[in-house]
Amino acid sequence: MDIGAALKYYRRLSGMTQAQVAEKAEVNEKYYGKIERGESSPTVERLEKICRSLGIRMQQLVGYSPVTQVPPKRPEGAAAEEWERERETERGGELRAYCNCCGTEFAASSGKIVCPQCGCEYDDENEFIERYGG
Repeated sequence: MDIGAALKYYRRLSGMTQAQVAEKAEVNEKYYGKIERGESSPTVERLEKICRSLGIRMQQLVGYSPVTQVPPKRPEGAAAEEWERERETERGGELRAYCNCCGTEFAASSGKIVCPQCGCEYDDENEFIERYGG
């Protein structure tokens, strides 16, 4: 179980920065960053404070499991367009993305595409995030 990854996920889900969580939980900001990166292990009491600051229960944190489904590979050439249309129809037009950094598949909005697990952002220039459909 990766407590740091779970904390990062729920922090991003809540739209908070590390500094905001640390302040609400009354812990040092650098220490909180170390917890998220897996460099430090908090006590149960501190973890409870952090969970309260994120508005989650400890059970949610402990039960967290990242999505690691690997999307089907996109074919090359002329078959690629047909493949994209089939995927879009299957999802009802929903935009899906896959993070090559952490292996997370996720739904994304049509705006900024950011991996909820590790924070990689989609950019036409890099290959951190592969988007398909939508």
